[in-house]
Amino acid sequence: MTPEEIGFEVDGLDFGGIDPSVAEPALGGMDIMGVLGPVLALVQVVTLVVLIIAIVSMWKIFKKAGKPGWAALVPIYNTVVMVKVAKAPMWYLVPILGGIVLGFIPVIGIFIAIAAIVFSFILNIKLAKSFGKSAGFGIGITLLPIIFLPILAFGKAQYVGATSAPAAPAPQMPPQVPPVAPIQ
Repeated sequence: MTPEEIGFEVDGLDFGGIDPSVAEPALGGMDIMGVLGPVLALVQVVTLVVLIIAIVSMWKIFKKAGKPGWAALVPIYNTVVMVKVAKAPMWYLVPILGGIVLGFIPVIGIFIAIAAIVFSFILNIKLAKSFGKSAGFGIGITLLPIIFLPILAFGKAQYVGATSAPAAPAPQMPPQVPPVAPIQ
């Protein structure tokens, strides 16, 4: 018997009678990058479109709130401005940014990441309310920002500050009539 009939091994792989120097790739002549290349290019284009939509939306939201629009371009500063727009305490930055930076630490990172997610929900609810929207809209901003941020940015919502409810008017006191002296 010849080696071609028996099969052979190359680096521990059994080719069972197939000569690897003349074997065709499994994808009909395409290598793996011929398949993955276009897929990865599409993923990059979609990511770029989503990023542009998010930046433009945040820019418009900041402008509506009277803050500089360019703040949307600066990674950590845009979170600082978002906290100011939502009128949230500045210490909200600690768990939110801490989750981004320290979320990869084993065990402790899980708790930090959970805190960051919880505070992101709270911050986005406060952001929605500062534009007169409901808490549900704030949850939508957290879960589907690609949809809810443009709605907030380009919709009719106006910045109202920390709460969506208008301030109650001061109670009106009846006019005071000076006492009349009794007639004698």
